[in-house]
Amino acid sequence: MLVTTILAFNVARERGGWSLARASVFLLVFLTVDPGVFFTARAEEVPIALIQLKKHNMLLPETVVIVNVKMARNPRVPNDERMQVKAFGQGLYEVKLNYGFMQGFNIPSDLSYCIEHRSLPIDLDDTTYFVGRISVIADRKKDGMMAWRDKLFAFMVRNTLHATSLYRIPSGRLIEIGLPLGI
Repeated sequence: MLVTTILAFNVARERGGWSLARASVFLLVFLTVDPGVFFTARAEEVPIALIQLKKHNMLLPETVVIVNVKMARNPRVPNDERMQVKAFGQGLYEVKLNYGFMQGFNIPSDLSYCIEHRSLPIDLDDTTYFVGRISVIADRKKDGMMAWRDKLFAFMVRNTLHATSLYRIPSGRLIEIGLPLGI
């Protein structure tokens, strides 16, 4: 990962025209990322942030933890039933978190529980959280919704609560990767 990060730094400086300060911040962030936590809405899909990170930067953290959060129909789910960890090998792990509809989310606390009781081999002090953020853009198409509905939907999506505050992710350990989506 070190060699890949240094190569990406050089490409950003030479081909991308990045300033030394901007490229240095990029270099420092990715040299310090050992475990990375990525979020996905569907357990069978690769997280958008993981795809974009690999596509644009050609690198991945040493340990990748994919977190899938689901809401149960029960008001509460006990800890021993709520958290499952699956190891795929070569530093790839999946963590499934099931919450009752009356329970609050606390991802760092649940990951700490998984470290202690489910053998998840990461250090939360060295963990970076990667969140994919889809920006909805009202785009005029022939066979789509009416223009005012597109704009209303895009406005409503922009004003939703960020997953980072809902999941109690520390802002100092967060990297948000955006993806525009035209509707």
